[in-house]
Amino acid sequence: MVITLTGDNGYALGKEQEKLVSDFEKKHGQLSIERLDAEEQDCDNIAQAITALPFLVAKKLVIVSNPEANRDLLDRLESIIDEVPETNEVIFVQPKIDKRQNYFKILNKKTDFRAFNSQSDNMTSWIKSLAKEQNANISDADARYLLDRVGLNQLLLANEINKLALYDTNITRQTIDLLTQESLQGTVFQLLEAAFAKNPKRATILYEQQRLQKVEPQAIIGMLAWQLQAMAIVVAAGNMSTNEIAAKTKLKPYTINKTKNIVKNMNLKDVANLVNKLTDIDYKSKTQSYNLDAALLGYIIEMAN
Repeated sequence: MVITLTGDNGYALGKEQEKLVSDFEKKHGQLSIERLDAEEQDCDNIAQAITALPFLVAKKLVIVSNPEANRDLLDRLESIIDEVPETNEVIFVQPKIDKRQNYFKILNKKTDFRAFNSQSDNMTSWIKSLAKEQNANISDADARYLLDRVGLNQLLLANEINKLALYDTNITRQTIDLLTQESLQGTVFQLLEAAFAKNPKRATILYEQQRLQKVEPQAIIGMLAWQLQAMAIVVAAGNMSTNEIAAKTKLKPYTINKTKNIVKNMNLKDVANLVNKLTDIDYKSKTQSYNLDAALLGYIIEMAN
């Protein structure tokens, strides 16, 4: 059997790999498992490990991570997969996979292809169930707060929940603030929420907090640009449902629903105006002597007034 594990959901992918390896080890022992990083190994060595019969064990499992990094391996991938004996099992682990390339078609056709993509629906329920596994509890409101603060990365969320549960099995907003660091995306969204709520003081504080944490203005511009793109998509979608927008774009339903809240009274012209002003700030910062901090702060305050 040859299995491919892929997708941007590092948590789910990792759990699946852990289960597959654990199940195999229970049946055949630790010596039956071989791990190879395709970026560090010669293609011949990888091919030999995958196709050679097991030694001193009845079956063996070969785990090949990052096959995309080995061009020779990709060129020989189909023939190597065809030569896998029944005594061998192989797992290819490629979190990010280029679907335009021929090797994707080979893996998709000739292996048990399992994709683990980030989810955004029912994330609060997932957070609560994960906390429960750690013998901890968290309310719906605090689960949403953690999600807003940390973001949608399930692997990061899982690590944070483990940390919070070890500190106190009753996970609250206070312990979340104490032990977790707010993501830049979450901060920028809060900044925009404050600006469109006509709260320049809070928007300014949020910006200054990021600068005190050594977040560079260009990184903030990048996140503002990403959020403005989401705003443009949601405004242009009009009365389309969240699921319809998600199906036609790469936006997650969670992001769409949050964005809808800040564009209620906006049209495409409003969003375009914000995009043009941010583009002008970015251009000037790269072509002339320019106080980018002051310009960005002025941009934020202007949105809030």
